[in-house]
Amino acid sequence: MNWRDAILQGHKIHKPGKYTLRVSLIQSRRSLWPSDHQVFVGLSYGTNSPTNQMIRSKCGTFFGFLCGASPFLGIFEIQALSGASPKPEAPIFITGSAAKFEFDLDLVVNLTQVNQIVTCTLAVGAGGMACGSSSGNRIQTFQTGLRTLIHPNEGLRFVIVPTGLNVDDEMEARLNWVSL
Repeated sequence: MNWRDAILQGHKIHKPGKYTLRVSLIQSRRSLWPSDHQVFVGLSYGTNSPTNQMIRSKCGTFFGFLCGASPFLGIFEIQALSGASPKPEAPIFITGSAAKFEFDLDLVVNLTQVNQIVTCTLAVGAGGMACGSSSGNRIQTFQTGLRTLIHPNEGLRFVIVPTGLNVDDEMEARLNWVSL
């Protein structure tokens, strides 16, 4: 895995609002999604912005979902994961094809509270496909400080980081803004 393969949003989010990103993940050279291929899709925030530091650091400021194949063909697992948590949460499941799945990632940045805290929610939408959960939650809440949101060197950025890929493996990530 080469850290240059990660996708990091160039323009940082500094304002309250709703931001929706449609994410399509495709194994273009394989007919089935390999069980060892996982993808972190979420947010990087604060000054810890270089992707390699964010994922390697135990106290990194990232929040999002770890996505990968489930034991069932065409059903994929999505687990909430953050820099403050030692392991991912219980999975939710979405349907896809054998080597492709798609979902909407909804970020809501709320107005600042009196104590200078900004509450944000990050949710997984089915993107037109079935989305179910037995024990996992598709809506996750996190907080950051007002300084992190408004400081020019900080802010929120969407990030996609593949894991478990070998040197000759490929994975396509197609991204579309649904709402800004």
